[in-house]
Amino acid sequence: MDINNILKLIEAGYTKEEISALTGEEPKKEEPKKEEPAKEPEQENKYDDLLKTVVAKFDELKQSIIESNITNSNNQKVETPEPAELLAKIIKPERK
Repeated sequence: MDINNILKLIEAGYTKEEISALTGEEPKKEEPKKEEPAKEPEQENKYDDLLKTVVAKFDELKQSIIESNITNSNNQKVETPEPAELLAKIIKPERK
């Protein structure tokens, strides 16, 4: 049986077992997947410690940025023009 006939049987709704019975071949049995060996606890602890260190450094960085922003916002001086200067600019604006 060629591939086209098998594809037609699949489209018709036949299962893998039925098609293999028609062709006279036994279906290949899937091998069970092998489990990965368990990771060493030392390696996991190493990464946990590293992750905690990185998170702590990010928290320190975030806190220093917040403090810097607060300091910069408190030191800003807003220049308020004198009323005479403001009126002069309204009446006779500077030309560039």
